[in-house]
Amino acid sequence: MTDLKKPVRRRTIGLHRKRRIVVSLEPGDLLALRQERCRQIEYMSIASDLRLRCQGTRAGRTHRETQTEREIMKKILLTTTLAKLREHSPCEYGYRKLCKSLGAKWPADKPINLLRILKSSGVDDMTWCLRATKQNCGRVVRLMAADFAESVLKYFTKEHPTDNRPALAIKAARDFAIGKIDAAARAAAGAAAWDAAWDAARDAARDAAGAAAGAAAWDAERKKQAAIIRKYLR
Repeated sequence: MTDLKKPVRRRTIGLHRKRRIVVSLEPGDLLALRQERCRQIEYMSIASDLRLRCQGTRAGRTHRETQTEREIMKKILLTTTLAKLREHSPCEYGYRKLCKSLGAKWPADKPINLLRILKSSGVDDMTWCLRATKQNCGRVVRLMAADFAESVLKYFTKEHPTDNRPALAIKAARDFAIGKIDAAARAAAGAAAWDAAWDAARDAARDAAGAAAGAAAWDAERKKQAAIIRKYLR
């Protein structure tokens, strides 16, 4: 509350029904409004009005976040074409494998659903194809990458229990994808740390898998990644 002792009055420059508005700040943090040559006064508490506005702002932010989460939960269709894949110089073996699964008569400009590539060529080839999609896939790529890294984070944490940088980088990547933070905030969290976290978590997972059960464990991790991809794509 302010220490105001006397009202402070000002008249607006603009007119309302050919009369100026008298605005008065009263003791007790009250705002009084009336028209010139009119005795009727409208009072409002500055504190109460501010609380309502803040609540409205929080409600609006919550609504936007909920709306974004709903959008994220919707699976999206991602497609590419043989022509677009050739533009990015694919490896010869993977490209031939995909062409064989599609058939010799598949047109170069006909859309290919990335889930079809996942089924025929596996996780590695399908994730490579994300660079050649006809649709904008920036958000879903970040979310999938965050999920991939998080699924093997336990291996990194086991080796480095006091290092929380990978977890923070994963969170920053996910928050950036859903619009909770901007690019500057994500950069502050450390783009380099994110890349290092992903590589470290992936390498730790591969090492742990090799120590535990070799190829079988790594294959199980690939199945988890395929399930993550299907969570976002249709």
